[in-house]
Amino acid sequence: MIQEFGAGVRTLLRGFTLFRTRPRLMTLGLLPAVIAILVLGAILVPLVLGMPSISAWITPFADEWPAPWQGLLRAAVGFVVAAAAIALASAVFTALTLTIGDPFYQRIWRAVEVDLGDPAPADGGRFWTTVVEGLRLVVLGVLIAILVLIIGLIPVLGGVLGPVTGAILSGRLLARELTGRSFDARDLTSAQRSALYSRSRARVLGFGVATQLCFLIPGGAIVVMPVAVAASTVLARDLLARARCTRCTHPASSTVIRSELMPEGDTVFRTARRLDDALAGADVTRFDLRVPRAATVDLTGQPVHGAAARGKHLLLRIGESTLHSHLRMEGAWFVYRPGEKWRHPAFKVRAIVGTAAREAVGVDLAEVEVVPTREEERLVGHLGPDPLSAEWDAAEAIRRLGSDTRAIHVALLDQRNVAGFGNEYAAELLFLRGILPTTPTPEVDVAALLDLGARTIRANRDRADRTFTGINRPGQTTWVYGRAGRPCRRCGTLIRRGELGADPTRERITFWCPSCQR
Repeated sequence: MIQEFGAGVRTLLRGFTLFRTRPRLMTLGLLPAVIAILVLGAILVPLVLGMPSISAWITPFADEWPAPWQGLLRAAVGFVVAAAAIALASAVFTALTLTIGDPFYQRIWRAVEVDLGDPAPADGGRFWTTVVEGLRLVVLGVLIAILVLIIGLIPVLGGVLGPVTGAILSGRLLARELTGRSFDARDLTSAQRSALYSRSRARVLGFGVATQLCFLIPGGAIVVMPVAVAASTVLARDLLARARCTRCTHPASSTVIRSELMPEGDTVFRTARRLDDALAGADVTRFDLRVPRAATVDLTGQPVHGAAARGKHLLLRIGESTLHSHLRMEGAWFVYRPGEKWRHPAFKVRAIVGTAAREAVGVDLAEVEVVPTREEERLVGHLGPDPLSAEWDAAEAIRRLGSDTRAIHVALLDQRNVAGFGNEYAAELLFLRGILPTTPTPEVDVAALLDLGARTIRANRDRADRTFTGINRPGQTTWVYGRAGRPCRRCGTLIRRGELGADPTRERITFWCPSCQR
């Protein structure tokens, strides 16, 4: 727990690195904090100056008390009132600053998302959403201040319990508010956010408390606010990485087949295997495709023969037809019991395949199509050999990849050469082989690269959490992917990021170590 709390504090400190990499953007982020602190200062300064009178008004029963007891009591009461005021002020400051500086903080958030790789496809919330969230934050801040004040009036212990309670509750509130932008962009529900926070309570608290304590340092609130926005984006991504899994335990009766990172060959393989376990051998009792081109197709009553993966393509064979889907960046398949409440909005659903015992629900699927099974090859026939397939042909994969003259990162992502490797695999495999992403493919030992890739993706095939370092702890699973601006785990050189693609419309973010990869 202590380590996790410290990890939250270190996450805030990581936000300061953005002053070095994006100084102009972070400097603009100081302006809203300056305005907010001036507004709050106009309120707090009279409050501090009038604290003796406020303490005396709260404790009229001590008017006749002898010294020093009267002074000690009123000093303690003043301390508690100050703690309550600070709890409220931190909430008001955060709400006011985020509202005033929404355009600036939106840019900071997006910059960090891009640096971390695979940024959220949507924006981080509209202006009026920020206003509403700010008002909610102020209301919760008022409630915390009242609670701190009440606890603080408890004899003897109140002087300690009040401020501690204020720090904990305010820190938790700040962390949740600051990470909200990243979760809004990913359209996470309240239940999904709560599940993420509950898995990392100490880390979230460490980040929030550290942020609030920085607010107490003279001038600290101004400097820390843009830092906290940047760091909260890192925190949100860390929480998402921790939740990356193929089986979700809440609720226990449903299964989510999804990776929080972009699905790659191993993810789709596990998805197919779990769909096969849930549906194969049963007859379809419900079939509903919510895409225009296939909305009229009905396979009700047909037997489910099974599910299979071909690279990043998912094939669900029903009767004499095949339901083809592609997860792309945000797609997922959920498996429920019939009648069980879905944990996602209905408007995101693209496919429903139900049997008497289970119901598979495809959400945010990029491609949905039904074809005769005998015509599957027109959908996946162009794909290269798949290292997760029983028919893996290493020689053919070497021939295809070796004949490509483009940069190795681009060639490795081309599913016509090898099926199943995505951006994360490309970045990590090239690091492990010490190859720059821009190296022309003819200069690369493609046989050794593909051998490593096949062994790695097979090892990850049965893991809930994909790893390239051999360590399954959150934040330690990759060497370079998503680590731009952070020290290389081998040599300490800062990891770099860039964009590569077959053409400007298909560029992907890549990461590398300039010392380890040449």
